[in-house]
Amino acid sequence: MPHQSFSPSRPESTGVNLLTFPAEILRSIFELLSPAEFRSMCLVCKAIRPHAEPLLYSRIDFAWLDKAPPITSLLRTILARPQLAAHIKSVTLGGHIRVEVTDNGSPYIRNYRFVKVPVTEEDSGPPIAFVESLKLSDDGFWVQELRAGTMDAYVAVLLSQLHNLRRLHMRGHFARETILLGTLFWSTLCEGVDRGLPDFRYLEEVSVVKEWSSYRNTQDLLPLFYLPALKHMKLWLDNPAYLNPDTMIAWPTGQVPNASTLRSLELISTREPQLWHILAATTGLQSLKWAWNHDKDTEDSVIKPVVDLDEIVRVLTPVKHTLTRLEIEAFTDLGAPPIQEPRLNFKGSLRSLREFIKLKSLHLPLEFLVAALSPDRAKPFAEFLPRFLEHLTVQTQLLCQDDYAWTGPTILDAVRPWLNIWRDYTPNLRVFHLMVDLDPWEWTDSMRDELIELGATAGLPIQVTESKELKRSRVRFANRQR
Repeated sequence: MPHQSFSPSRPESTGVNLLTFPAEILRSIFELLSPAEFRSMCLVCKAIRPHAEPLLYSRIDFAWLDKAPPITSLLRTILARPQLAAHIKSVTLGGHIRVEVTDNGSPYIRNYRFVKVPVTEEDSGPPIAFVESLKLSDDGFWVQELRAGTMDAYVAVLLSQLHNLRRLHMRGHFARETILLGTLFWSTLCEGVDRGLPDFRYLEEVSVVKEWSSYRNTQDLLPLFYLPALKHMKLWLDNPAYLNPDTMIAWPTGQVPNASTLRSLELISTREPQLWHILAATTGLQSLKWAWNHDKDTEDSVIKPVVDLDEIVRVLTPVKHTLTRLEIEAFTDLGAPPIQEPRLNFKGSLRSLREFIKLKSLHLPLEFLVAALSPDRAKPFAEFLPRFLEHLTVQTQLLCQDDYAWTGPTILDAVRPWLNIWRDYTPNLRVFHLMVDLDPWEWTDSMRDELIELGATAGLPIQVTESKELKRSRVRFANRQR
């Protein structure tokens, strides 16, 4: 059979004219190409651009590591050809901040010097003209930050062009400063003035994780809770010192938003008072992942070295009638060596969690479950579990200090009595999952096998997941014993 060539732009060719194919066929062909091949094709063949550009611009992915990504060139293109912005439905601005730990245990951000974007007058001119056209009451700061090459200013201009945005993920350097991001969403969702900005009616998924920054960002990100179609959100929020259980959070409109469309929420670093006020606005929440954190360097009226389990359950009550999945993680002084980890006090228990009758999946630290930091103070936990629970995941460990250490034998001692009565309290439970991060001499293969056998005898499947570090340490430990 003679070879047939494909010509995208010359109908007079004897080959097949790609442009005569239906749009869905063209899309399936384009999806087989790598992003680089796709861009090259658009540059070489102008006739194919109208068919290719919707796919080419549908998703914007930038990674900011040692060098700032070309956000200014993207903005020049979009501001010159606004129709391209209509194709953008997903924006991912990523790149982890590189963190090292100094000799004294303090975190050190290695590439902090790259937080500014190198800009020229050609780069900043069109964004500045756009900002000035909005007639904001205080647009001078935005203009100043554009001239200074602040990434926050350029991200805010980019998002202000995206009327069809459905997904926004930001982390690392992109999320270190969010003042102008907050200004954009406040102007759009809270101010009540039509400036021609997007209303973000399609934006369903948002993630803003700042990572290793003391910058206060709560007021910048609270406008996100007013998004009309929001379903999934992940935020790293600070803890304003003015907050306590009796103080109202400073919502940007003065009114608690009705974030009834929000189904899953992940909050990092947020402590109990802040969490309570946020959950009060999420009346339809089904899944919550909360990273409890204590940093002794920022202790104040909100951040205390106390795990008050009664208070934790109380702040969860706004969603107790809708929540089906709850995951709690706990961290202390991220980046500090064990000897510098703070001493924590435990109060109360998770007993009232039993009233969360829709809760099917629970994931939490072992210390939270047994209401104690050390094994000798552990409480029986059968009565703490929601009655209709189906999946229970427990992880070790919160602290690495020797006097608080949990080991294989103490874990078995805590779990064994519960396995004898688990059906009386959680008859729908399907699986118990233990995530282990201990030293190899604290958790052995025989201990793992014993736990699984105890589950089999009790009629409850038990899964054990060992951390990568434990597995590596076990190999090193075994080699030293030879």
